[in-house]
Amino acid sequence: MKILCVIPARGGSKGVPRKNIKPLGGIPLIAYTIRAAQAAGANIDLIAVSTEDREIADVARPLGVRVVERPVELAGDDIKSEPVLTHALGVMEKETGDTFDGVLLLSPTNPFRDPKMIVEAIRKFSTGAYDTVVGLVAIPKYQYEIHGDRAIPLYRERKNRQERAPVFLENGALYLSRASLIRKGIIFGETLGYVLMDERSSINIDTLVDFLHAEAIVREREKQEFNES
Repeated sequence: MKILCVIPARGGSKGVPRKNIKPLGGIPLIAYTIRAAQAAGANIDLIAVSTEDREIADVARPLGVRVVERPVELAGDDIKSEPVLTHALGVMEKETGDTFDGVLLLSPTNPFRDPKMIVEAIRKFSTGAYDTVVGLVAIPKYQYEIHGDRAIPLYRERKNRQERAPVFLENGALYLSRASLIRKGIIFGETLGYVLMDERSSINIDTLVDFLHAEAIVREREKQEFNES
């Protein structure tokens, strides 16, 4: 089974300008995701960064990945992931002559993704039981629906945190789909599998506050590594 990993990284981010290559702990943000994919080893056959931005491409290539030159019309704020993946898959299959069985989408804005979760997703996908495997995170918090000016709790009885049944949300850190679906412009098939990821692996950088939070995590990790050395 051949797996293509696609890391979509456009240059026009607005919440944190140029965030995909903004240094986090002295390392470009996108490098964290590239390293996580590489740490999955032989489970991934090819890693490609899809971008319309020359600077991002110049950062990515020395890190040992392929670059897909994304058309500008696929780099707008309103463009979804599906056409980006379809384009990248077509380009890589044409360039390599390979036919891929699965396409793994890894967002560059999840810097703390555990490579073991990537391996687990591929293991589940390789069983053939699922069209798509998605990363989930448990949210043990009260959920509400908003109806006009009213907040409607989804739980009838308030319980302590440890007594609540968790709600599971997509964390945006990992999607693995059949290549046959991606060729049709579809990510989610009928049968869905999942890998449960922790809160740190699920951190997604979208705003400056998110970035500052990530910097604090990196500093704390460096401090712990220094104390252990």
